Amino acid sequence: GGGGGGGGGGAVVDIRPLIVAGAEVEVLLAQNPQCGPAPSQLLLLLPEAALQQVLIPSGHLQEVARRCQVRIDLANEAVQGFRQVMLTGTLLGTAAATYWMQVGIARCG
Repeated sequence: GGGGGGGGGGAVVDIRPLIVAGAEVEVLLAQNPQCGPAPSQLLLLLPEAALQQVLIPSGHLQEVARRCQVRIDLANEAVQGFRQVMLTGTLLGTAAATYWMQVGIARCG
């Protein structure tokens, strides 16, 4: 398949299995009556490099927000090299968004 961005000679991470698993996670969460419309906030600590180099410029954060119907707020750097990211939405949305954020970080290799 076609070219993609690239750069540093790091190994390419095949995230296809993670995408399949993510769809399964969303189905399982949607089937759990306790996960439905309950409001939720979840604070994540994400690597600044992953945010700046992949998650923000690729549109991954916007896609997660749209797909999971959550609001994503970026705070200032919490610990050197890490930033706090607040997910706000339903319990189902924030749980699914957490998974998809991890998939995005896996793309960083």
